[in-house]
Amino acid sequence: MAIEEEFFENLATWFSDAYTKFTIAFVILLIGFVIGKLAGKLVAKVLRKAGIDTMLKKKGKGYIPVEQLLASAVSFLLYFLSILMALNQLQITLLVLQLLLATAVLVILILILFVLKDFVYNAAAGMQLWKRKSLRTGKRVAIMGVPGTIMQINLVETKIRTKAGDLLYIPNEVLRKMRVEK
Repeated sequence: MAIEEEFFENLATWFSDAYTKFTIAFVILLIGFVIGKLAGKLVAKVLRKAGIDTMLKKKGKGYIPVEQLLASAVSFLLYFLSILMALNQLQITLLVLQLLLATAVLVILILILFVLKDFVYNAAAGMQLWKRKSLRTGKRVAIMGVPGTIMQINLVETKIRTKAGDLLYIPNEVLRKMRVEK
């Protein structure tokens, strides 16, 4: 009987501790999100009174809503900090940060592979075009019935000026597959 009583006491203590930790973590999140929202609105109001966006609009050359951007950045920073504090309360901060870092690295690697895929295909096609020596700078060609002059051939694309004066940038992989009339 003593072992069973001790087990149930330990279980009750564990649930009590877990309930307390989750409650405190929830309160931290709630307070952090409220403070984040209020701080974002305060920053937006202060920047609006300072007239940052109005000043930037007068300068011209592309408008970026700096007031809203900075206000959102402050809010999200406070949200992130409250999430970290809540995770710290639950004692799982390191695990979550490691998972986030691993996910970010995986996403970046996948994006790099997608970018490199097109680059590698175009570079291989560019080397094939260079080896064949059938296309050279200054040569007159017609691609899909559009006549023009090859202005430049580099590793990944070929630049052609049409008779109308337009510049066409054609990826070498596409050019390799197309029928080029000379």
